[in-house]
Amino acid sequence: MAVDNTYIDYSKFTREYVFSEVKTATNVQSLVELIFKTQRWELEKISTSSIVNQSIVEHINSYYANIPLSRNDIVFNGNFSSFVFDELQKNNKNLILCVGNSGCGKSTLLIKTFLELSDSDKNVNVLPIYLNLNNATTFSCNRMKLLRKICSRYRIKAENVVLNSLLNSYKFVFLLDGLDEKSTKLKHTDIEKTIVQRTDDTFIISSRINLYRQLRIDDIDSLFEFRPIDAKLRIEYFNKFFADNPHIEDEKIKQVSNALSDSQQDENIFSNILMLTLLAMHIKESPDYILQFDKRRGTIIDSIVMATIEREIKKNKLDISVEIGCEIVEAVALFTYERQQKGQTYSFSIMNETIKKKIRKIDSAIVERVINIFVAKNGNTKTYRFIHSQFYDFFVAKATFSAIKKKRNREKYVSYNFSIDINALLSDLMRDDKPLEFYKKFERLCCKCLKDISVTENPAEKNYYGRLHLLIMHMQRTGEYIEVYNFAKKLLDSEEIFKPYVEALLLHSKVAGGRKEEDEEQFFQKLTTDEGFLARHIGMTLLYYNDELELRLPHYDDGKITYKGVFHAFSRHFLKSDVIKHYSIARRHNIFTMKNLLEKRKVVPLKVADFCKSITFKSIVESDNSTFGLKIKAEYDLLIETINKYPITNNDF
Repeated sequence: MAVDNTYIDYSKFTREYVFSEVKTATNVQSLVELIFKTQRWELEKISTSSIVNQSIVEHINSYYANIPLSRNDIVFNGNFSSFVFDELQKNNKNLILCVGNSGCGKSTLLIKTFLELSDSDKNVNVLPIYLNLNNATTFSCNRMKLLRKICSRYRIKAENVVLNSLLNSYKFVFLLDGLDEKSTKLKHTDIEKTIVQRTDDTFIISSRINLYRQLRIDDIDSLFEFRPIDAKLRIEYFNKFFADNPHIEDEKIKQVSNALSDSQQDENIFSNILMLTLLAMHIKESPDYILQFDKRRGTIIDSIVMATIEREIKKNKLDISVEIGCEIVEAVALFTYERQQKGQTYSFSIMNETIKKKIRKIDSAIVERVINIFVAKNGNTKTYRFIHSQFYDFFVAKATFSAIKKKRNREKYVSYNFSIDINALLSDLMRDDKPLEFYKKFERLCCKCLKDISVTENPAEKNYYGRLHLLIMHMQRTGEYIEVYNFAKKLLDSEEIFKPYVEALLLHSKVAGGRKEEDEEQFFQKLTTDEGFLARHIGMTLLYYNDELELRLPHYDDGKITYKGVFHAFSRHFLKSDVIKHYSIARRHNIFTMKNLLEKRKVVPLKVADFCKSITFKSIVESDNSTFGLKIKAEYDLLIETINKYPITNNDF
């Protein structure tokens, strides 16, 4: 039975009714109607509960039609909802993953899919269920558990006989949104086990691509990846947005269109739908808004976010500065991050009171109104979430940036194992400010960390290795590699430090800085002759790509962790070697590292074999006929021999 949602009467639907009042379903039809209606009400009404979200929801539909997707590495030009329905007719059991970077449109796709599946007359006996996984401490792929979860969320009461009858009568599509936003209590192994044991239903799971790369997930029927919005589509969206707007000068549209058409922007911040929409919104509502397109990602987001806060402060006639508004939201982000690290839930009331006490100089009513610009209460009003994880990432990075700059709790912040996205934003903010000033601060912290290592019998127990690695990473991003090299050399000459890690720092900085080819040779020989050095090298790579390692430097072959991070670094370094200098010089030791891992495991994941034998990869290797290029070819031949020696598996590392 398809529910005709055109005539849903929302007049009695309030937050109190949807989330607090008990609603009894006496039969399957009434249960289905309640599930449909309450979900739709939440997605259509609560999605606009934050000030910024209201504007995004109003404008996003103008853009969304042609978000570029690929399915199993092939360009996908069809309708996603129709695809899901067609797959459902072929087979009840489907696992569909939707992965991409922050702001690419994953949540919008899943919400639109839910609305379309619940709307269409042809979707008889199909029941879509949408769940947002933000701060989720549990994860289930069991139809009965998920059905009970959705009934509990909306206070829907039904006898077991009705629930069982529904399970037998309907095909289920579970849309599980934002797996990467889960609680830290929910470990990768728990997720992997749950997916393996899933019931015979269709599961559509969205996640940022970094988490997907860390998971071992088999039997994926369809992997949908969100591709960057290219220059042509950016211009098409932008012009469509302003086609009927007489208030925007043609010269302004032309100026922005020219900037967006720059091919160098293809993988930049406006390659995702969220930032492109926010830019259009700003220009529409504030025609005098000027954005510097030649800045780094962090600074561009900073400009957009600060403009958003300024606009909302003016519209709501709040008597505070933009800086104070930003300080309030930064405080919310850090409060949220610290609770996340402890595996605690995000209580709106606790957060609200904590921030009000911290920002005493501002009236508490104004503080709460500012919070509501970027934060939305969840359905039951007890918890909350940032309207988009990209804003959350930005504010955590901005707060950390401010703390380091102003020397407030900086040791605490730089010891956090932030996600790749937060680290990248933090690095961009530091590089656009005063990189040498930040570099000197990290240098002092690095010395302190090294002293702690040198006097500790078992430094791994205190995670000093991980902290050291994060400090080094910040140093290399904010300063030049040559400066990191000089710093490490000075430390090594003093002979007062924990030697192996300073050696690794010294060699890595020499190689990454592209000083001399003999430096790469020294690094390579160290990898081939010193297994401990190889372990540290791989461990640091894994730490960079897996924020669940909790700052501990792992053994590189303990069999308990995934090496998708190593494969990600391996493939990225090759594909970008023509534009990023230190990626180019890393190619040989990347090949050796991958070969060594395969020798240890004695099996070859299909993705690794396909990539290494691909025409693209082979052409990159064979196009370099220099002396160094010939060394890379020799290692490549050994890698191919290793791949051919061991069985291919569909499992990931």
